[in-house]
Amino acid sequence: MKKAFILLLTLMAAASMAAPVRIVYTNDTLGHIDDCGTCSGKAIGGFPRRITAINNLRAEKIPMILVDSGNYTDDKEQIDLIAKTMNYMGYDICGTGERDVPNMPELKAAFGATKIKLLTDLSSEVRKVGDLKIGFISFGTVALKDYDRDVDSVQYKVKRAFDALTKKSDFVVILDQTNIVTEKFIIGVKTPTLVISGLSKCMYLKPRKIGAATIVPTYIRANQLGVAEIDSATREITWSHIVINDTIDAAEMPTF
Repeated sequence: MKKAFILLLTLMAAASMAAPVRIVYTNDTLGHIDDCGTCSGKAIGGFPRRITAINNLRAEKIPMILVDSGNYTDDKEQIDLIAKTMNYMGYDICGTGERDVPNMPELKAAFGATKIKLLTDLSSEVRKVGDLKIGFISFGTVALKDYDRDVDSVQYKVKRAFDALTKKSDFVVILDQTNIVTEKFIIGVKTPTLVISGLSKCMYLKPRKIGAATIVPTYIRANQLGVAEIDSATREITWSHIVINDTIDAAEMPTF
């Protein structure tokens, strides 16, 4: 009995000391490499200030993974610079969206030359971040041409891929630019899940919880950083965001 009590205390102590993990995310850069100087009369967004904001988070020494859900630019001429600069910022995993489809070959080539894992069409990746095995999957460009015509078939295909990922993950992150995740889709999920969409969720002021899933707010022109801090023991999420504005110093853009 005494040994069992000691073991219980040991496990409780280990759980309390488990380091939190951060998922830091952006979405829908839409070609805005420079700040939006005309947005509300303020300099908002842009890569130079995003670099500083990300570096400030890294300086806090909390295990972190950096993701983007997609829709980078409509301009093929920008793709190489965007991929290289996001690699410089330390992005780990990126999804894709509908706006990326016309330039998909160029996007795959540019990101393929970096350390960033680009997820398309239900591809997935499991990463060990701190004490957690976190699975990442992109729903962003899956069967876009068939979705309106055969919703049930697409939903079934997506659900199978998602269920397979949950079996090997402690926590799952869905990059969902296509907005496949609905209440019906997610309601029975037992694995803690973070859903990062596109512009459809930019009106959210706070996360929406559905069962074990949390759908977080998103932002236009990637002008904010979303921060989801996960308790490694309980899998609970504490959400916050950082506005990338003129209170943040603009870093020098790297040269390639």
